[in-house]
Amino acid sequence: MKWTFDHSLLPSYVKVSVEGQASVDSARKLLDQLTGSDFWHPGMSVLFDISGLAPMGTDKNAILQDLIRYFVEHRQIIGKGCIATVRPDPDAYNNIRQFEYGIRLRGSEVVVRNFMDASNAAEWLTNHAGMCGVDARV
Repeated sequence: MKWTFDHSLLPSYVKVSVEGQASVDSARKLLDQLTGSDFWHPGMSVLFDISGLAPMGTDKNAILQDLIRYFVEHRQIIGKGCIATVRPDPDAYNNIRQFEYGIRLRGSEVVVRNFMDASNAAEWLTNHAGMCGVDARV
């Protein structure tokens, strides 16, 4: 799995473009790199463009459970932010909803929404960041 960070849209949000085959290890590395970056702060809004990600296949449940665990274990570092995901795939919607419910039921304050295109995701992040604890229109 490969990813790139575009922080030129700060303070509104950081965009993370992801492609390739996901795994538990690569997902953790991505999140560690993101939350450990110089530009990261708790409550930051993130647009994850996962439209280039291959279907998760048999590892789907392990990846989802590990992502949920990561967000719960790191909730202080992650904070109350907004996450917009972009993946025009109906199967991905179900995975993202499982993730959203999993983190909320376990105490994470992150607000997650799935979008079919990046422009709608960007608009939502820009207009709703205040509900996530960040004022993106600084």
